[in-house]
Amino acid sequence: MKIAIIGGGASGIYLSLLLKQKYHFFDINVYEASPKILTKLKAAGNGKCNINNKIDDINSYNHPDFVQKHFSTYDINTQLNELKNLGILVKELSPNCLYPISESGDNVKRILTKKANDLGVKIFLDKCFESYEIIDNKIIVNFFDGEVVNTDALVFASGTHASTRDDKSYIVFNELKRHGYILNELKPALCPIKVKENVKKLSLVNMSTRVVENWFKLLR
Repeated sequence: MKIAIIGGGASGIYLSLLLKQKYHFFDINVYEASPKILTKLKAAGNGKCNINNKIDDINSYNHPDFVQKHFSTYDINTQLNELKNLGILVKELSPNCLYPISESGDNVKRILTKKANDLGVKIFLDKCFESYEIIDNKIIVNFFDGEVVNTDALVFASGTHASTRDDKSYIVFNELKRHGYILNELKPALCPIKVKENVKKLSLVNMSTRVVENWFKLLR
């Protein structure tokens, strides 16, 4: 069985490890459009790697029904056990926010990369996905550098664009639409908010919503 995973971020790499651990004879290939993998994971939590959270209320998510379906079979305890098996122990630094004990995104990246290498996951960098077709029950994947890959299964773990400079994810979304998939409108979540006050002193400082509200009250 040959599986191609588009995207070398946290989701793509984590999936590749779980698949290879369970089906060691599978041929697992990860294709990342950038020259490095796990860049967003490494930067999460200002470099401390906010790897997960402990939110129990599914209504905190935009699509609670979807979340409930998956949490019922893969809850937070299962996730933490999987991370432990990979060599990553976590702790709670702020309410519901889980970080590796090392508080280092770089360490987590090294652990996951080494695990992928040890298991035999093949990772291809600077491989920008272009399109795919299904012919005779085989999936034909095309890349912008001209390479064509045949695979039995195709997984998209490309995420969404993190800035206006990164539009590679739109290629995937447009290709899915071309194949008849219906996609929900993308909306920004973690993004800058422009305010009239001078907030330069808050740069790179993590705060809870309540702390931020109190800080703005003092400014006014």
